[in-house]
Amino acid sequence: MRVIKIGFLLMVALLSTLSHADPVLSRSNMESYFAAMQAIKPLETRYADAFAEMEAQTESMSLADGGKQLADILRSQSFAGEVEQVLKANGFNSIEAFSAYSVKLLSGLMVQSFAESKPEMEQAMAQFDAQVQQMKQAGASPDMIRQMESGMAEAKRMLKEYQYAEHNLSAADKAAVAQNFEWLQAEFMKLNP
Repeated sequence: MRVIKIGFLLMVALLSTLSHADPVLSRSNMESYFAAMQAIKPLETRYADAFAEMEAQTESMSLADGGKQLADILRSQSFAGEVEQVLKANGFNSIEAFSAYSVKLLSGLMVQSFAESKPEMEQAMAQFDAQVQQMKQAGASPDMIRQMESGMAEAKRMLKEYQYAEHNLSAADKAAVAQNFEWLQAEFMKLNP
């Protein structure tokens, strides 16, 4: 009997660890996320230059790293302890848990936003690629071609991020984002009026 109790307790401990490591995109978890984001706002004001620099650093962040880059950037700040206090007060165990949730939520938003336009986006990229080739053959300036190729590279990177998110996000998380999509958009608008 004692072995069964110990086994049960170990299983409960493991499951609770897993649920904190990868929380679902439920409405209540999303509400905690936005409460944390609102609570971070005073820190953004106090450390405006650092937050601007962090934003620039995360522009090329890949969803595939699961929030590791974001967590590393936040951890490297002199005010990381203040950020972690705010996050813990709003239901996140750590900067890493918050960063992973942020990436998961952004993945869901990307999937929902691009789901209907994916075929058109792929077609437009193929047409753009053909246009660049025509410009090269016509002798367009190298600067113009580099600019167009740079824009194309960014569009391809975004498509790759979308494909990663689409493939790796659970059906339950996709459904949660779809059900809350308008609310999510409104909440993000409140963060950046």
